[in-house]
Amino acid sequence: MGLHPVYWEGAPGLSRPVHGAFWELAKSWGARGDDFHRAMETGYQAAISCDTAARYADAFIALAPEGMLSVQQENDTRRAFTRWQRFNCEELSPALISAKGTIAITTRSEQGILFSLETISAEWRREHWLHHHAIVPLRVLKQMMAHSNLNLWVFQQTWRGKPAMEALRWISGLLHVALLLAAALAFLLRVPAPLRLLSLGCAAYLFYLAYVQRGVEERYTLPVLFIGVACAAFVIGRRDAEAQRTQ
Repeated sequence: MGLHPVYWEGAPGLSRPVHGAFWELAKSWGARGDDFHRAMETGYQAAISCDTAARYADAFIALAPEGMLSVQQENDTRRAFTRWQRFNCEELSPALISAKGTIAITTRSEQGILFSLETISAEWRREHWLHHHAIVPLRVLKQMMAHSNLNLWVFQQTWRGKPAMEALRWISGLLHVALLLAAALAFLLRVPAPLRLLSLGCAAYLFYLAYVQRGVEERYTLPVLFIGVACAAFVIGRRDAEAQRTQ
C-alpha cells in the first residue's frame, strides 16, 4: 500500500485501481478533480445497474483539452471506458450482492484495462509533455492560491456580488496568496533555521499538490496557512528590527 491509499484492489465500489488509472490519464489532461469524479461516479452508478450507454464515456472524454486527443487515442480511451463499464456490470455488480461483498483481487479484465490506460497516458504525456509537465501544474497552483478561501454559503451565494462582499473577497484573496507565498518562500530569507525547514517543507508540499496530486481541494492548503502566518510574522519582525538598527 502506498502513501496515498485511495485506490486498492478489493475495494467494494468505485475506488479500485482502474479508477486510479483513469485519474492518471485525466490529470494529464488537466481535468479538475470535481469534474473527473462527477463523470466517473455517474458512469459507475449507471454501469452497476448495467446501463453502459456511450454518453458516460463521452462525458469522460470531454474532460480532455479540445483538439489534443487524436482519433486513435479517443477510440482507445472510449474502448477502455466501455470495458470498465462491462466489468462493473458483469463482474463487480454480482460480487457486491454476494456473501463476499466484493472482488478481492484485480481481475484479468481489470488488468487489461489498466494496461490500456497506462499506454494511453504514457503516449499522451510524451506527445504533450509541456502541457503535462508545466501548463497543468501551473494552472493547479493558480487554483490553489488565487481564491478567497471564504467557503460559507453566505459568502459564495447570499452576499456574492454586493460591493462590501466583493471587497472582502478581494482582501481575503490577496491575504491568502500572501500567506501561501510567505510559507513557501520564507526559507530563502533570513529567518530562524526551524522556520526555514518548515518553509522548505511547505514549498515541497505545494509542489506535490500542484505537480503530482493535481486534484486539489481548499482543505489541502489549510495547514500551510498557519505556517504562513508564523513566517510572515518573523519576516515583518526582522524587517522592523533592521529598520530600527539603521535609525
